[in-house]
Amino acid sequence: MTGKNPYTFFPADPKTLGEAIRDFFEKHELLERVELYQHLARYPCLFPEAAGFSKAVDFKKGTLFLEISDTMFSLEARKMIPRIVHVFQKRGLPVKKVKIRCRLTR
Repeated sequence: MTGKNPYTFFPADPKTLGEAIRDFFEKHELLERVELYQHLARYPCLFPEAAGFSKAVDFKKGTLFLEISDTMFSLEARKMIPRIVHVFQKRGLPVKKVKIRCRLTR
């Protein structure tokens, strides 16, 4: 046999693992949700002063949901809302409002 190798591992150009995962998420319409949770996971790094008492838990229809550990911190969290909206909008998450929920711990 001369010329072409009859045994090829990749039927097409190979992709990196990151490209393959991104293609999978796009195909199954999960990419937007995965990117959303990446934004939410960065909350403690973006707002370290609030990480001890609050956590970004969800985002739906322009509303970011924060969970606070105690109602005592409600005022502190409310004061931060304009900055939270600004920072997340700057990073590409279209936050229009923030709702605060208290996580009851027993």
